[in-house]
Amino acid sequence: MFMKVLKYFFNILSLLTLSVLVMVTVSSVFMRYVVQKPFGWSEEVSLLLFVWLVMSGAAIAEIDDEHVSIDIFIMKMPVKHRLIIKCIELFITTFSFLVIIYLSIKLMVGAWEKITPILYVPYTFIDLAIPVGLLGILVFRIVRYFSKKKYNKGKNIT
Repeated sequence: MFMKVLKYFFNILSLLTLSVLVMVTVSSVFMRYVVQKPFGWSEEVSLLLFVWLVMSGAAIAEIDDEHVSIDIFIMKMPVKHRLIIKCIELFITTFSFLVIIYLSIKLMVGAWEKITPILYVPYTFIDLAIPVGLLGILVFRIVRYFSKKKYNKGKNIT
């Protein structure tokens, strides 16, 4: 149940950020080139939306193991060795993500004082996308690893 809610959250987040990003960009282009009065705030909003879109999209890609990887050597290994490599990979990525999440939270806290020049929005709201997205990736990765069916690019390795 929790995984369905988390997956739904990231899908809705991506849908909303992409929709608003397209609307802001199209209206900004229209105002700049047709009306000759560009929006001053569109760049800041686009930056915020783009960062959130990238991080939520990365979490969605992790759900079905859709991130790009070069696994030609791993696929030639016996199943037992593949499982060992996957275990090592999970440990390294989990450790790395936890370090990055910790550092990004420190960045977020420090960015509260730094505000955007036009909208006066703290950069914390932009930086918040990093730990949220990485937590999503981490949860999806761990759940996929410990699920009963383990797949490696479409090939059942259990």
